Amino acid sequence: LRRQEFWTAAAALLGVLVFGVLSGVLVGVVLSLLLVIGRASQARLSILGRVPGRLQFADLRQNPENITIPGLCIIRFDECVFYANAEPLRDKILEIVRSYNPPVHSVVLDLEMTSDLDIAGAEMLGAVQDELAAAGVRLRLSRLQPETRELLDRSGITEKIGAENIHLRTIGAVASYLNEEGTHLQEAHDILPDLVKRVQDMVRDRAAHLEGEDQTRLKAVGAKIKEILEILKSRSG
Repeated sequence: LRRQEFWTAAAALLGVLVFGVLSGVLVGVVLSLLLVIGRASQARLSILGRVPGRLQFADLRQNPENITIPGLCIIRFDECVFYANAEPLRDKILEIVRSYNPPVHSVVLDLEMTSDLDIAGAEMLGAVQDELAAAGVRLRLSRLQPETRELLDRSGITEKIGAENIHLRTIGAVASYLNEEGTHLQEAHDILPDLVKRVQDMVRDRAAHLEGEDQTRLKAVGAKIKEILEILKSRSG
């Protein structure tokens, strides 16, 4: 089923036959660790786009219909960042930024998959910040795990990147870009209608499970939200 695992098992078997049980097992363990480090050291990341009509983001390779915003590049690390893959990831990020069309003004790095950042990974983010800043590109981070944020704070990387450029959600980073750097794109890529639509759906679902006065009040709120949504849609149109 998997060639790498077959050859690892074959090497372990050969080691047992030649050197004995313990040495053969150690051969298999060492080879397995090398394979794990080799796989982890590859720069696996995804460029994200916003799912139409929703506030979520997904890989553009698998969802080419997703929405992208000119000047904004959203990148997600598809694995933990640590010493073995820090440099390849840095090189890949810079390669994407250089080749992006139209030119990038802001990069968002989604760090949801990085549950435990090591020092090499933190230094890599600092180096990316320096190189992007030199090119006039703003770096933003989103969806940091608590342990990752703690290390960035203690290492001084948060101060270098700027606490205002660290966001709880990727949609928050996108909103900041539209409000600060992409104001001319707000009407074409306004996220408010989809946000209000999501609230409208939540209110409708809640009202369906209530009765009497509570239901009446929520329906009135839903009617107001509908008016707001119509205004936003007419503005976008």
